[in-house]
Amino acid sequence: MPQLLMIAHETGELVELASALARGGFACKIIPHNNGMAKEITARRPDLVLVELNGHAISAGMQELSRCSEQEGSPPVMALVSGNRLASIEDD
Repeated sequence: MPQLLMIAHETGELVELASALARGGFACKIIPHNNGMAKEITARRPDLVLVELNGHAISAGMQELSRCSEQEGSPPVMALVSGNRLASIEDD
């Protein structure tokens, strides 16, 4: 079963997505966005990391995550952005 690690500022925002992915055969764990994310990724060794970014500023935790993702053997990282946020980018 593929392991997904989901990172969010508000973890409740990802519960519905995690449930849908679980029904599709993925094991999902949601953790809060904080400075310990890289350690959590190393400890859990997920197949994919999904990070919620809905307009939040780049933090020290995100910089740490970026450095972690550059290491050989690290899982791919995908950003989760709402449709509203994407629309606002197109308007800019």
